[in-house]
Amino acid sequence: MLNIKDATPEGGSQQSASPNDTKIKVKAMLLCPSCGYKKVFKNQFDRKHLDQLVVSAKVMAWAACDCGDLIEFSLELEI
Repeated sequence: MLNIKDATPEGGSQQSASPNDTKIKVKAMLLCPSCGYKKVFKNQFDRKHLDQLVVSAKVMAWAACDCGDLIEFSLELEI
């Protein structure tokens, strides 16, 4: 699943990605158009574990807000 914690280590800065890096950085945003609820999740996935990203996206795409509306779901990928 996507983690709510930032993908970078605490107190550290992001290092430049090497050409051999096999991580896919993902930022998922959930937004309710009715009540203004907003949540952002970040995580990194190995390319060989892409199925984890797919399952997480399918679950979040059908999330409903407490107010009863379907939450808008969007992904930002850094490949």
